[in-house]
Amino acid sequence: MITPPRRTATSPAASASTSKPFSRRSALKGLAAAGVVAIASDILLAAPAAAATAPPLIPPLPESVSGVANPRIPVATGWRYTTAPLPSFWTTATDTSSWGEISVPGEPALQGHTVPSGTGCAYSVKVAVPADFAGRKIMLRFDGVYSFTRLWVNGTAVRTHDGGFTTWYADITSLVTPGAQATVTLGVTDRPDSISGQSEYAKHTIGGILRDVTLVALPVSPLTRLHADTTFDASYTNATLTVTVAAALAAGKSGTVDLRLTDAAGRSVRLTPSRITLSATTPQASAAILVKAPLKWDAEHPNLYTLRATFTSDGVTQTVSRAIGFRQVKVEGNQLLVNGKPVHLLGVCHHSMTATHGRSADAAMEEQAVRLYKEANCNLIRTSHYPPTTALLEAADRIGMYVEEEAPVCFQYHTVDDPAYTDQYMTQFAEMIERDRSHPSVIEWSVGNESGMGRNFAAENTYAHEVDPSRPTVFEDVQQRNGGDQTDIYAGHYPNLGNANGNWYQPIQYGEFAHVACYNTGTLKADPGVRDFWGHSIDKFAEKFRTTSGVVGGAIWAAIDEVFNLPSGPVGYGEWGVIDLWRRPKPEFWLTKKAFSPVRIADGVLQGLTPGAAIPVPVQNWYDHTDLGELTVTWRIGTRSGTLTDVRVPARQAGTLTVPAGAWASGDTLQLTFRRGSALVDDYRLWLNTRKAPPLAAPGGATPAVQETPDTITVSGVDTPFTVVFDKQIARLTEATAGDEKVLSGGPDLVLSRAVPGRWTGTSATVTTTGGQAVVTLTGRFGTLNTTIEVSVDGRGLLTTTYTIANPPSEALTDVGIRYTLSSRTDTLTWDRDAQWTAYPDDHIGRPTGTAVRTRAAGADAYRTRPTWPWAQDTHSYFLSGKDSAAHWTNGFRSAKANVRLAKATAGTSGPGVQVESDGRDSVRLAPTQAPLVDDTSPDIVYTGAWTHADISAGYTVGDLFGTESFTDAAGAAAELAFTGTGVGPTRPWRRTWAS
Repeated sequence: MITPPRRTATSPAASASTSKPFSRRSALKGLAAAGVVAIASDILLAAPAAAATAPPLIPPLPESVSGVANPRIPVATGWRYTTAPLPSFWTTATDTSSWGEISVPGEPALQGHTVPSGTGCAYSVKVAVPADFAGRKIMLRFDGVYSFTRLWVNGTAVRTHDGGFTTWYADITSLVTPGAQATVTLGVTDRPDSISGQSEYAKHTIGGILRDVTLVALPVSPLTRLHADTTFDASYTNATLTVTVAAALAAGKSGTVDLRLTDAAGRSVRLTPSRITLSATTPQASAAILVKAPLKWDAEHPNLYTLRATFTSDGVTQTVSRAIGFRQVKVEGNQLLVNGKPVHLLGVCHHSMTATHGRSADAAMEEQAVRLYKEANCNLIRTSHYPPTTALLEAADRIGMYVEEEAPVCFQYHTVDDPAYTDQYMTQFAEMIERDRSHPSVIEWSVGNESGMGRNFAAENTYAHEVDPSRPTVFEDVQQRNGGDQTDIYAGHYPNLGNANGNWYQPIQYGEFAHVACYNTGTLKADPGVRDFWGHSIDKFAEKFRTTSGVVGGAIWAAIDEVFNLPSGPVGYGEWGVIDLWRRPKPEFWLTKKAFSPVRIADGVLQGLTPGAAIPVPVQNWYDHTDLGELTVTWRIGTRSGTLTDVRVPARQAGTLTVPAGAWASGDTLQLTFRRGSALVDDYRLWLNTRKAPPLAAPGGATPAVQETPDTITVSGVDTPFTVVFDKQIARLTEATAGDEKVLSGGPDLVLSRAVPGRWTGTSATVTTTGGQAVVTLTGRFGTLNTTIEVSVDGRGLLTTTYTIANPPSEALTDVGIRYTLSSRTDTLTWDRDAQWTAYPDDHIGRPTGTAVRTRAAGADAYRTRPTWPWAQDTHSYFLSGKDSAAHWTNGFRSAKANVRLAKATAGTSGPGVQVESDGRDSVRLAPTQAPLVDDTSPDIVYTGAWTHADISAGYTVGDLFGTESFTDAAGAAAELAFTGTGVGPTRPWRRTWAS
């Protein structure tokens, strides 16, 4: 069936007489569509009558045009750029030889240019127009220029465009000569009032050509539209493929569009009808074509077909193709359905981001990102906060990812009801839909991010339903309300586990949640292990989303680190991605993969089993469209291994996997590996009946010898060669040796929130012998904290340290522990711990067992240079510490290892060192030795005049860290400290002098 397009206007009376049941939500949508303002839950809904914005002209890129060797020519070289163009810079007489060379696409700021905000900059390039473009329509296509653009060709103004992330064309046929060069000049202004707000967001001015520029040849009467929409019958067996085509035809002209559909193997699929006729009076038409039992497209089965349209008019032929998927999206009650089945969306928020080009990514980088998201068991990409590149959507189509495509509107409040901004909203929104509506991966249109709802957003919503009713709409709310009437799906941000709840009438989708750590820079500098702890949060959220009625899912903030490596140094919000700018997985990547895994097994110990018998393994299948029988499931116990057969666990169902009987004993490990083709879905290393603890030497040995002098206490091994020496005058350990090697040179220090809470002032050191151990008791204070520490030394050199704080601080603490100073030769950390998961990559900082070294064996660091090693081996954190910062220890070596049972810090893998033994409740972390702390309680400080010491005795309970601040406002008061090294002067807030 072929039908021309038509618009149906529904009168209010007709709407009132419909038999559809009344609902508050549908009534509000109707009011919005009619341009009536309503107030509901403090959300302003409105849609002006101009909601029927005409779709923009964005012709599909041609594969071929008769008589033209290559109808698509990238304009990627020869560009010049200036931030200070002269008046009339667009004229052909302008000499651009003094302008700088620049890579296009790519941010100018990343290439050393200081881009002004609100001031026009200029690009220029000489473009060779092929001779065989003669007799054709010649166009320039821009896929993203931020943010306001003026275009001239050979000195003649062509058009302007507002918006930085959508595609637009310019017809330059009359301005160029095929076979000759043309001068293309752009004036680009990064407008601070852009509704996308992306320069404010990026913390620098991103203005420039961010995406591809293409010279395109089309027939004089070109095909201007090719859209494909698919729906299914009630049983989701047979499909209707609706193909919409349009052409620009002069009066009296006509043309035909011949359609061909092929499957992934290249086999033709019969289409009836297969030809659509267009004319000047009917320039657009649609054909509804029955396709019997096509393979469906979903994120788990990205079955693609190729739709090729051959358009012929006046003897000139143009060929265009689309990769299409047969899939249908529907909102039903509080569920989102794909092909009739409810889906959970678990994914990431994606920014176009690279290390050397900033907010600009090429096709290879975009595809690599999508493949990594798929590897991390994500099935959703939210394109925050603007439409993505075509390359990303094409990759999502092929690889299998759902996409929430977002309009380029961010952080808007004052513009949402302002008609002066309506064109900015509507033009870019329409351009987004026109270009991308045939991608099967795109299942939702987002009208914008974290803004106040208003007339302009409501106009977008109305337009989406009018032009593309096949997809639901989403509004990304600035807060979390668990429901709203502005769009089909409500998206709140940053729920907690208590309020991440659904409702009964509308799907809830959390557009941002489980923010990856980036703002706590002090913690991240000291301990990258905090990234491993994030895994507990994401796992709890994934479980909550999957088991809560009405919650569709959500997107982690964020996918890629938001860091812009400017030549002068990095800027941006921070390292908040699960992958870094170079597309290297960070610790959060594997933790996402585990939390989002569709194969859920209670990790840890399988209990209640009979050794040697078959092993039943309960499993939950959280796929939406996949039986676990589609996966390859392999198992291994020791030297025995195999592949499970006859696995049948339907989507969203629970079942049992059975590993065959054979020789195994309690404490053995069962490895279960799940693969889809060659791709790893999940991996488990399950203990059978009991966890095998790491081997530890039995405590005891001969009671150590104790030698005491007026100044020292020395504890020595009798049958094990070790000594531990304590200085009685300062009540502190000064040396511990193993054999002839010194392994400790100081301690123990109390550590609170990663810091020693003040200088240690020892008051006594005593020793007793009891229970076969020497017990040394140290008393004193750290700053103002009165502390008693007992160090018990047994016959094999095991030091057991306990501590008591008589007056603990009242503020919240991130960690509490004891620190010893190790030998400077210590360069290797080995551990055995109870990790969150039983299976990890070999280089993950959170793996249960492993070895990490202090320095990387090979590879030189350099700012803005691609590292060739895993993230765990990084020794520079340029964003946290600056582009010229000194090297730190490797991330793997310096990150905390929680829940250790055994940890060794040694000189080399077999050299001398120390060993920590625990029952799995303690953590270890290695950190560089800090300079001796001098705080305001130090006896080396000489105070004169009246000073107030801000400790509890003076009535100060908050605002000073561990009571280490003193201040004065008395005339003539002074504090004097003699030292050698770098000095830091006192601060003077509120006209007081402080010492801290």
